[in-house]
Amino acid sequence: MKVIFLDFDGVICTSESISEARAWFNNKELYNIKMIDPLLVENLNKVIEKTGAKVVITSAWRYEYSLDELIDFLEHHGFNGEVIDRTPIWKEYKNDIGIKTCNGLKRFWEHERGNEIKMWLDKHEVKTYVIIDDEISDIFSIFPDNYIRTDMENGFHKGLIKVAINKLNEEI
Repeated sequence: MKVIFLDFDGVICTSESISEARAWFNNKELYNIKMIDPLLVENLNKVIEKTGAKVVITSAWRYEYSLDELIDFLEHHGFNGEVIDRTPIWKEYKNDIGIKTCNGLKRFWEHERGNEIKMWLDKHEVKTYVIIDDEISDIFSIFPDNYIRTDMENGFHKGLIKVAINKLNEEI
């Protein structure tokens, strides 16, 4: 299985789309839907079409919304891939895993999302994967070769489509 670990803010939501969504601030459902840029979702669709990858959501939006709600937000903007899961929230597992954990890190929370991704990968059979995110600090030290960095201004722009396809189609 090929997997895309997907953040929302800075990937499919940009500074511009978030600013435009502020007009809908009093309507929580519309506010979050409006924050997602459909052109960036289409870029994600192109990667999925060429690779057959499935999506696992890593976005902080998973703290507030159910998986079904997150899928609805994506589908509202034309997402045509398959979201299979969201990464675990480490705070829910902290008593099971303790402070010393993945890759010999001394403090889990310093690499929180990276370790959440590692927890997910440890429980699933994955052939190749990419992590698409604009924040690097808590992921890069664990996954330097599988990371595609975006930014709040451009998100997952057209120039990154081929990078993601190539990483996902690499033979191990």
